[in-house]
Amino acid sequence: MDITGTENGHDYVDLGLPSGTLWATCNVGASTPYENGDCFAWGETIPKQRGGGDFLWKTYKYAAIKDYDEDELDMITKYGRYVDNKTVLELEDDAAHANWGGRWRMPTMKECNELLSNCRWTLINNISGCKVTSKLNGNSIFFVGCYFWSSSLGRDSDWDGVQVNIKIDEREKKVCFVEHFRYTGGYVRPVMNRK
Repeated sequence: MDITGTENGHDYVDLGLPSGTLWATCNVGASTPYENGDCFAWGETIPKQRGGGDFLWKTYKYAAIKDYDEDELDMITKYGRYVDNKTVLELEDDAAHANWGGRWRMPTMKECNELLSNCRWTLINNISGCKVTSKLNGNSIFFVGCYFWSSSLGRDSDWDGVQVNIKIDEREKKVCFVEHFRYTGGYVRPVMNRK
């Protein structure tokens, strides 16, 4: 991993990407790249416990619930083509910005795609992760095997946010985009633009 600078107490790497996007060296809530860090629902800035029943429609900030016993969603109250036509998180709902401050924010799907296209992704089994090396300048970052959120709303449903899925198991090894319900837990890897 090649640290090229620090913003507001957090390290980043310049991968020479055409957009000028700089990627953090670790996730929000992690102190090293080899930790998952804190888990968030899409559009929420306070972490929740994985596996504790906290990730449901009835606990999601922007859900109107029809039936709490059945956790049945009635409607989304913010972000959506039919609600407010917002398809990217505002900074007030961005877990990276809310927790790290400064110029940090969550990456858009376009920026995640740029990372996928301009870097070599080497899956490393013994530490369940991925070394991501720029094809443009040779600098690299590391992702522990996980899902991390983009700031982009799902393309097909207002109920979904877009995650990058780094899947490493005995049967399958891949990196791809996945759309998940917004209440689902995911990790956050911050980015920022060059000055």
